[in-house]
Amino acid sequence: MKNDYDKFLDKIEEIKKLDEKPTLLLHTCCALCFSSAYMQLKDYFHITVFYYNPNIYPLDEYEKRKNEVIRMIDIFNNEYHTDVKFIESIDKFDYYKNKKIHLKGCMDCFHLRLMKSFMYANDNKYDYFTTTLTVGRLKNSNLLNRIGESLQPMFENTKYLFSDFKKNGGINISLRCKEKYNIYTQCYCGCEPHYQENK
Repeated sequence: MKNDYDKFLDKIEEIKKLDEKPTLLLHTCCALCFSSAYMQLKDYFHITVFYYNPNIYPLDEYEKRKNEVIRMIDIFNNEYHTDVKFIESIDKFDYYKNKKIHLKGCMDCFHLRLMKSFMYANDNKYDYFTTTLTVGRLKNSNLLNRIGESLQPMFENTKYLFSDFKKNGGINISLRCKEKYNIYTQCYCGCEPHYQENK
């Protein structure tokens, strides 16, 4: 049985045979994860970054991460002659927190962000959707892909792209980019409980 990374590689082989690159909405959590995912995707897709992260607390941290993503998009577009676009979708942290979706902790947070991103991708007829969250060392890529897979039947215009961006040296790619471009890296995932733990 093929794992999620094998599914990713199979899809890339399919896409290589196409006359034109498909479009991809890439949910992005931070610049470090974006750098690795971008390097693995740039040759095969027209990428649009979707920044939907209402979990990130406090606001200055949210803005810092967002601005670093935008900075890296500008750098990569210039260096690799790509045309990555940036879209921000905003929910205030209080709205996110007050939804009381956190009975299952991180899983509910992942589900909310993937659902909102998938909806945008489908409404705007992107060919594919995926997330940079699978780069993170502490993120369960299998769980993220199962969420994406479970959402797929709701959306007819957009296909979920299985990924495990930490595989095949993906973490090392992000670390090399961090050193080369002096990328800001955070010490916690984003939400207020993790922020308080890491103060």
